[in-house]
Amino acid sequence: MREYPADEASREEVEIRSSGDVVKARQTVRVLAQQAGLSLVNQTKLVTAASELGRNTLIYGGAARRARPSSATWRASASG
Repeated sequence: MREYPADEASREEVEIRSSGDVVKARQTVRVLAQQAGLSLVNQTKLVTAASELGRNTLIYGGAARRARPSSATWRASASG
């Protein structure tokens, strides 16, 4: 499995403003998980978690947030 420094992983950001942005976040996480060499099961778990976080950001965070993968976690931070 390839390891990525946290600063390299944290460069990918997806603004969550619509359902389409949640899809984009899922796709981004899937690509990163594949590049990291995760098994299909672990890719699915990570993508599912990212999707749930993105959806919750959209619903409960009032959108206009940025989801950013950083090493083992996703962070949502206010944009602006």
